[in-house]
Amino acid sequence: MKQDYAEAVRWFRKAAEQGHAGAQSNLGVMYKNGQGVKRDHAEAVRWFRKAAEQGQAKAHYNLGVMYANGQGVKQDYAEAVRWLRKAAEQGDAHAQYNLGVMYENGQGVKRDHAEAVRWYRKAAEQGVVNAVSALNRLSAGAVTSNASSSTPKATAPATVRVCSNCGIGDQATARASATSEFIGPRCGRGSLTKQTAVRAICNLELQNHI
Repeated sequence: MKQDYAEAVRWFRKAAEQGHAGAQSNLGVMYKNGQGVKRDHAEAVRWFRKAAEQGQAKAHYNLGVMYANGQGVKQDYAEAVRWLRKAAEQGDAHAQYNLGVMYENGQGVKRDHAEAVRWYRKAAEQGVVNAVSALNRLSAGAVTSNASSSTPKATAPATVRVCSNCGIGDQATARASATSEFIGPRCGRGSLTKQTAVRAICNLELQNHI
């Protein structure tokens, strides 16, 4: 069957309007990514919220990401943490990882490396590669800090490459060259990259819940 985002949106909408939480979440992703519809972050948030109100874990995660990135809503890290936590407590690995990021960076919560490690470990146990990298980085940092001084030193945020084609970032590449080609994990194509010194929340990924 030929891929057809507009047709996918049509069927997601039918189910979403009947209250299907998975379809509501997926419709939100389509609006967020501009797939089959004009990109509309506010509309994405509306559908994510509908699904989240039904307790749908991925919608909790998606809504948390929108608040963290300030997409369709005013950026609010505390609100992002609230929704990410709901998803993380339901076992969503990406939410667990990003909640760890929030604790490590002190965004929306008091900075707490022990709590960051706890959430990173939960995500790592589910196979999130970046969570494994984060645990290794924090462990190495702790060893270095203990060896050099009894007073922990704040570490600079890692540099993140972001694929300009699919918008997905790669946190495990702190020493990436600004001119290097980066293969987007979603689109599978190389594209020009941008870098930021802020640890980014993972971008949304379309997931079929039906």
